[in-house]
Amino acid sequence: MLVRLVTGSAQSKPMASRATRNLQEDSRNPRPDGQKPQQAIANMLTPIFEPQYSDMSFGFRPGRGAHGALLQTKRFVEDGCI
Repeated sequence: MLVRLVTGSAQSKPMASRATRNLQEDSRNPRPDGQKPQQAIANMLTPIFEPQYSDMSFGFRPGRGAHGALLQTKRFVEDGCI
């Protein structure tokens, strides 16, 4: 897997059609009322705590995700750090 990651040949498989239909149906449904207060709190706390996180942290952060973590890992491998 590491070699495929470095060479860029690692590819994800397309989602199944049933899963795609479920995602489309979920996107049409509005958020439950309980999520509105959660989002409001997250909007207030994110600017406070975001600067304290490590630049190496990718999970559940705005603008970061698995693709960024994989790219960072690829850079480490290319630089010989791993």
